[in-house]
Amino acid sequence: MLIQYSVKNYRSIKDEVVINFSAMGKNIDYGKVITEDGLEYPVYKCIGLLGPNASGKSNIIASLLFALRFINSTIERKEKSKIKTEMFMLDKESREDASSFEFIFF
Repeated sequence: MLIQYSVKNYRSIKDEVVINFSAMGKNIDYGKVITEDGLEYPVYKCIGLLGPNASGKSNIIASLLFALRFINSTIERKEKSKIKTEMFMLDKESREDASSFEFIFF
């Protein structure tokens, strides 16, 4: 079960963006969360991304799909083959820096 996903330096995402599924508030609707032994907090079964137009919502989803496809195709990929990602191009340092994708799961 996915607890948290983060991405950095991918398409329009320069700084790290973190999507956390943990329910940490006071008024938790326990019909909408999963509670398991070993989890620090209950975890939402479903979340939504809200924000104004052109704020990067689609690129967050695209980064998640890219990372999942990369994981699934890793066994077929040659060890020294170049990984083609779309870095944040509006900053010189970002163009030379690597993209980062992190999954925390239980």
